[in-house]
Parts: sequence; structure tokens; C-alpha cells
Amino acid sequence: MGILWAVARPGLKVHSENPWVVIGVFLLGLALVLEAYVRSRPPLSRERRSVLALLRAAALVVLMLIVLDPTLTLTSHAPEKPTVAILVDTSRSMGFEDQDSVGVDEPAGDVRPRIQRALEILWGPPGGLVESLKRRAHVRLYQFAEDLTPLDEDPSGDAALGTGGDQTNLGRALTQSMEWGRGARPDALVLISDGLSNVGKDPVLLAPHLGVPVFTVGIGDPHPPRDVAVTRCVTNEVAYVDSRVEVRIDFTVTGLDLAGLPVVLSEGEARLDSAWVRPGGEGETRRVSLFFTPTVEGVHRYRVEIPVQEGERVVENNHRLLVVSVLKSKMKVYYVEAYPRWDYAFLRRALERDANVELTSRTVGRGGPVLPPAGEMSAYDVFILGNLSSRFFQKGEAARLVRVVTEEGKGLAVVGGRNGLDFRGTEIEQVLPLGPGTGFGRHYTEVFQPVLTTEGALHMVTRLDSDPERNRRTWADIPPLVAMNVLGKPKPGAERLLVHPALTLDAEPLSVVAVQRAGAGKCVLVSAYTLWRWEFLAAGFGGESNPFVGFWSNAIRWLVTREDLERVRVATDRHVYRSGDVIVLRAQVYDELFQPVDGATVVATLREAAPSARALEDERIVLDPISAGEGHYEGRLEFLPAGNYTAVVEAWKENVLLGEDTAELTVDTYSLEYERTAMAENLLKQVARASGGRYMGGAGTDVLAEGLNLERRWVERAREISAPNQAVLFVLFTGLLFAEWYLRKRSGLS
Repeated sequence: MGILWAVARPGLKVHSENPWVVIGVFLLGLALVLEAYVRSRPPLSRERRSVLALLRAAALVVLMLIVLDPTLTLTSHAPEKPTVAILVDTSRSMGFEDQDSVGVDEPAGDVRPRIQRALEILWGPPGGLVESLKRRAHVRLYQFAEDLTPLDEDPSGDAALGTGGDQTNLGRALTQSMEWGRGARPDALVLISDGLSNVGKDPVLLAPHLGVPVFTVGIGDPHPPRDVAVTRCVTNEVAYVDSRVEVRIDFTVTGLDLAGLPVVLSEGEARLDSAWVRPGGEGETRRVSLFFTPTVEGVHRYRVEIPVQEGERVVENNHRLLVVSVLKSKMKVYYVEAYPRWDYAFLRRALERDANVELTSRTVGRGGPVLPPAGEMSAYDVFILGNLSSRFFQKGEAARLVRVVTEEGKGLAVVGGRNGLDFRGTEIEQVLPLGPGTGFGRHYTEVFQPVLTTEGALHMVTRLDSDPERNRRTWADIPPLVAMNVLGKPKPGAERLLVHPALTLDAEPLSVVAVQRAGAGKCVLVSAYTLWRWEFLAAGFGGESNPFVGFWSNAIRWLVTREDLERVRVATDRHVYRSGDVIVLRAQVYDELFQPVDGATVVATLREAAPSARALEDERIVLDPISAGEGHYEGRLEFLPAGNYTAVVEAWKENVLLGEDTAELTVDTYSLEYERTAMAENLLKQVARASGGRYMGGAGTDVLAEGLNLERRWVERAREISAPNQAVLFVLFTGLLFAEWYLRKRSGLS
């Protein structure tokens, strides 16, 4: 069928500031030409006068083109097929085998992988959606999991629709589909998915802003599958030889009628503990605690598992991995405060309840030594100073404390209070992460919610939950504080973990919690006080977790985890990663005087701790400098297969090796894709409704194609016709004048 074109609204654009003046001069010149050749002397024939007038007029026209440099624009309209983008979900959940179903109230179909149903919808047999739509629309094909990528239109290539994505970012896929592709934006989107979006922005909130309707096709069974899932495991990341360690395990059971089931904790082939647990109601989360007692120090990997039950559809979520660093003995903590207060009472009680802590606590009051005798200082692992300042210390005490921290590798925690943390002029000031600053000594006594920084989201001290997203939510919902000391800027090498939401110093947020290494030891500085509210208010509102205990437990364990005096130090943001998680490596580089080094080339090599049959090649990552402070570098790696890995990090500068360090990490087979497995029919319906589209359920190909209601659209096209270039016009202008002059001479005109 031919396409009818209609020319409309021709336009003319000129490149002159005063085009009408030029046109006026041209018309005047044209009038003079006509006047000159109407009565010529000597008289000429009418034909000869017409030729001369035409040559002169043509020269004037060419001159006007040179001056105006016009461009003619022809605008035309034509009917064109609409463009439809088809988005196919290829995340891991699309590999699940379940029953086809067109709705919660409809009968189920055959058991098969979800991706197989998607293939049939796209390419048949018989004729698929792609073939049907191409008769009426331009079709773009995409696949998505974490990101959107173009999809080969070859229906025979099943490999093009593998289901390896470990996360489903449905919101990003919808947004990217509107930005990708040549030519016009799509007029409609067809989304073929099970709707199990587990990362990124809410697709329901994004749908109204796409500007096009989304027609969603649900794949999979919306009924809860028969499944047992270990949803969460929590334990201390640091434990001690011969101490009993608790592992808290959450699990759910759906679609299975079980009187009970075993939960097993093991290390390698050794079973450490188990329990027979009765499940809760359908989909209800149940919790069980198992225990182990390590007898050897070092890094230990444990496995929590519920055996696969008969009829389970998904078995990959029946286990979780844990990594625990086991140290030699209990931590000895010396805790001293100026006077009794709520912070002192709550922290002392929390430390006394910790089976891995041997606590010595006291208040100074109006006099007496702050620290233990010099001969007993080395017996302690951590010193906590609360609400103190330099005036409380006796002669030589501050120097002794700094010596055991910087030379013996002890930990130091300093907590704010009404005495202002005034350690100016003492050795303690040298090891604190923050300088005194211009606002030193002031107190801020209004309610505020501390804000987790980028560094804090990765640091062990502020990791209240092993899941990064849950950790961010925990800090966002934590009870507010009501007092803090105003200190200065972070020193080089310090990290700010929590900051004030509004108060700034030289355009930088004031630090609430900051940490740094101090020689062989470490220091945690908490400029705020009233942290006891984190436990008191969380308990008052029925909170399940205790952020106060979690924060201080992490801080103590970070302080006692010794690093040797290496010039390169590397750590991961956590020990165990889920399949598909981004692995974050962070390194600090120092010179021979242990000053931070900028401008180094820092490279990490990841290799399997024990070579497997997969024979994976080593992964190399370049760590880039980050803004956390001098000498800090960070690198990220995605899509590492499940297994145990060793990261070897080297730092070079000017072809000189500064040093190297290693870190161990584990990638579990567990993925976000296993947390929810039933097709999310309600989400797909909401996306369709919010965008102005329609939920197509599990409809057949013909119904899908006809249900899109696609109509041809009129497309406006513009064609520009420019004048010849200036050189050609000038030659033509000169030629016309010469031709006129020659003809005038032959005609006897002057």
C-alpha cells in the first residue's frame, strides 16, 4: 500500500540581520534594470533588451542569495506504523518450574519453566506475538534482569533467553526502554514477566511518568509455591575460642503441610547443632536459635540448612552461609565515665550481658586516677572514655593510654558528654579522628536523626544488618538523639560513619560517629551522647532489634580486630555475599612513615580459594581513589560465581611496590530471586493500570496482539533545501555580469 505525502507549511530561513532591507534593495535594483532597458540608446530589438534585462536581474538574484544565504524548509506529514517495545524478563526466577495460570482464580496448567512460556508467547508455535505485531507496528525486543539489553530476534536462539540474572530491576527496565533505540520513543510497552521486582525504584510509581501505556503479561503461577526458605541468619561476625555462639535463623514454609522439619547448623562435614521445629502458618516467619562453640581461632565458614522437602519447587533457598572470625579469648574492656548517667548505665549493662566481654567499669567522680596502673594497661583490649576531658587525667595517664593504643594495638572508644571532649594539648588529641575545629566545646541539645554516610553503609561498626538495604532502613528509623558535642573536621585517614542531618562546619556535615586507625590500634569517636535512647525507645515501641547493643557490639569487635602494621590494608564490606551482589573491596595505602598515600595504582586479583572444576580465570579489579579521605581506594565487582575467594591487593607508585594485603570472601548461591517465587500478579496489574495500559494475564498470542489497540500515527518530517555554497554563487554572479557586459558591447551600448 502506498504512502500519501502532503506538503504543508513551507518555510524560509535567511542568515541576515536585515533581510527586508536586502529585499528592498533587490526590488529597487530590479526596477532600475527594467527602466534602463525599456528605452535603450541606440535602440535594440525587444528580444535583445529582454536578454540583457534577464541577465542583469539574474545577477541581482544571485547577489541576493549570497547576502541572505536562505534555506527553504519543506514540512510534510505521512502515516507511520507505531513502535512497540517488548521487554522479556530473563532473571533467575524465570527459570522456576511451575504451573501456567492466567489468574489466581483460574485453573492451573502444565508444569514447565516460566521462560519456556515466554518463548512461546514471543515466537510460537504457532505464530508468536512478534510476528503478529510486525504486521501493524515496528517492534523492538529487549531482555532484562539487573539491566536492559537488546534481544536477538532469532527465535531459534534459546541461549539468548537464559535465566541467569540474580536481581530483577523492573523500574530500571521500564525507564531504559524509553531511552534506548533509534528514532522515536516507543508508543507502547509489552512487559512479559513474573513481576518479582526485588531491587531499584518501585515500578508502580514510575509507570505514570513513562508517557506510554504498559501492557503486562503475567508468567507463572500466582499461587504461593510449595517451598521452604531460610530467609535470614544472624550471628556475631567475631567470636572467641571456647565461647558459645548463638545463630538466629528465620524461615518460612508455603504450600506444604508439615508437622515439623529439621534445621541443621554445620561446618564442613561436621554437624554442630540441629533442632526439630514446627512451622508456623502459611508463609509465616518462624525463628529458631542454634549454637556452636569454636575451639580453634581463625576464619570459620558455617552452613545453616533445612533439608529439601518432597514437592518443593525451589531448593536453592533452603540454606544460608555464615562467616565468623574466631579470636583466642574474651575481650577485656575497661570502661570509665566522669559521673553516673543514663549512657553509662545502659552501656555497662549491655557489656555485662555480652558473654564475650570481660568488663571493668568505674566512674571517676571528683578525683582519683582515670586509668588502671601502668603495669595493668596491657591486659585490656579496649578502653572506653565517657564524658571525660583532659582535666580528669592525672599526669602521664594520657601518654600511657596513647602508647598502648598506637604501639600495642589496643582499641579506644571516646563518647561525648557535657564535659565537651576537651583533650586539646594532650596526647589523646593526636589519635582522635576529628580535630577540635572552630566550634569546639559547644553543645547541640536539640532532637536530630543521625544520617548514615556512604562509608558508614559499608563499615562494620554501623552494620546493624547484614543486608545493605535493611541496614539503611534500620538507620533511617532509629530513635533520634538529643545531644552532641560540636567538634572539628575529620583528620586525614578518618572515616565519618554517621553525620548530623543539618549542622555543618565549612559546608561539611558535622560528624556524629567517626573512626580511624591510630598506629597499631584503632579509635572510635562518638561525639553524640544520649545513645541510650536507641535501646530504651526501640524496646518501648516493640522493636525486635536493639540498635544500641548492635552498634556497641560492632564497635568493640572492630576495635579488637587487629591488623598488622602493613602499608596496604584491604577489607570487604562483608564476609558473605548473595549471588548477584556487588562485591566492594576497600583499601588503605600508607608510606613508610604510615602517612596516607594518594595517587597510587591499587589492583586487586580475586581467585578461588580452592580451585574447582569450573577453572575460573582470576578477576582483576582496579581500585579507584574515593572521597572518604587520603589513602582510601575502592573497587567493585559484579556477578562473581558462588564459591570461596581470596582477594590479593597490591599498591604501586612510580613503579615501586608499596605493599600488599589479602582478604577472604564467600559468594553464596542464595539470591534475591529466591526470596519471593510466586508470580506477582497484583504488581503487574498496578503497573498496567498506572500507565494507562492493561494487564493481559496469560492470554494467547492473538488476544495479546489485538488487545494493544495500535493505530497508525501521522509523523511530521522536515526537508531543508539550502542555496549553493558562496563560491559557486560568486562565480555565477561574475559570469552573469560578464555575459551582460559582453552582450552590451556587441550591441553598441556603453
